[in-house]
Amino acid sequence: MLGCAVRSTVAVTHGVRRGSPGRTMSHWHETYRMPAPITLNGGASIEGDIHLQTLTAVHEGRETPVEMLNRSERFFAVSLPSGDATLVCKAQVAVVTSDAALSEIDPQRLAISRKFALDICHPSSRRTESVAC
Repeated sequence: MLGCAVRSTVAVTHGVRRGSPGRTMSHWHETYRMPAPITLNGGASIEGDIHLQTLTAVHEGRETPVEMLNRSERFFAVSLPSGDATLVCKAQVAVVTSDAALSEIDPQRLAISRKFALDICHPSSRRTESVAC
C-alpha cells in the first residue's frame, strides 16, 4: 500500500453543469477528472486522474489542482487507470503534476501570477525540478 492511500469505491460522474435541465440533488458529487501523476513523500508514485469541483465560489470556472489540495479535507480521490479509485492522504503527497493545469487557468489569473523554479529534495534522496506559479 502506498503511503496512506486507501482503496475505495467512489462513484463519480461528470459532464452535467450546474443549472442544467434535469439536474437533481443526486448530481451533487459530479467532478471534473484531470490526469495528474502524484509523487508521495517516500518517492512512490500514483498514476491517475484527480477529481476537481466543476464550480467554485471564488472565481468563474472549475477548481484548480492547487485549490483542491488546499481544501480542508485530509484526503482526495484519484481514479486509477484500472478503473478503481483510491483516496490519497494529502499529508503524504510531495508533488502533484499536471501539464493541463496551466492551460485550464483563466488567462488573466495566469498573467498576474508569479512563476518560479523549484528544486524539490524528497526524503528518499530523489530530486524533482519543476516550475510553480
